[in-house]
Amino acid sequence: MKKIRSQNNGGKCRVIGIVGTGHGVGTTHFCLTLAVFFACVRGNAVSFIDLSENNSIRQAGNVLANFSRELKSFSRINTFRQCNISELAEIISSNYDIVIIDFGSSIVQRKAQFLMCSTKLVVGSLSWWKIHEVVNFYAKMSCEKSVGNWKFYACFRTESGMKYLKKNFGMDVHQIPFVPDPFSLSGEIMDDLWEISENL
Repeated sequence: MKKIRSQNNGGKCRVIGIVGTGHGVGTTHFCLTLAVFFACVRGNAVSFIDLSENNSIRQAGNVLANFSRELKSFSRINTFRQCNISELAEIISSNYDIVIIDFGSSIVQRKAQFLMCSTKLVVGSLSWWKIHEVVNFYAKMSCEKSVGNWKFYACFRTESGMKYLKKNFGMDVHQIPFVPDPFSLSGEIMDDLWEISENL
């Protein structure tokens, strides 16, 4: 396995696990946005591990081969797909500053790996036809001792949905900035992502 030299991590790798409460809530988009931000803006050595059920990163690589600018950014991120537990451990012990793991919505099958992550992020939707997925996810995971330290995010938040989750479950849901293209980050978006990265 190729190891990379990093001047940024001080010998410590941050492992960010990101899981969605359902399909189509923007989990992979958020993962890729953070990976590009950490690699291209903050200058970190980044590994992206795709453990989602639909191999999104393989598809992304196929498409990006036709777009030189985007491919240049993508090539700064080392990507791995469907790693087993020993491969995952080897990647984490390599010289990366940041390891981002995209779990898709497969938390049941990958729960042990998710719990290994030093930072755990959950992406959901607060649309009224999808908010039940957030509630169901929280109900299943509420027995985990560390769940109080997990951060919940949503691309689209409704004020009433946020109040509902806060009142009934004590959940704070943070805003994911609207990013049309992870490979083209505007100044305003980068400011938002910088704030997110500082609080992970």
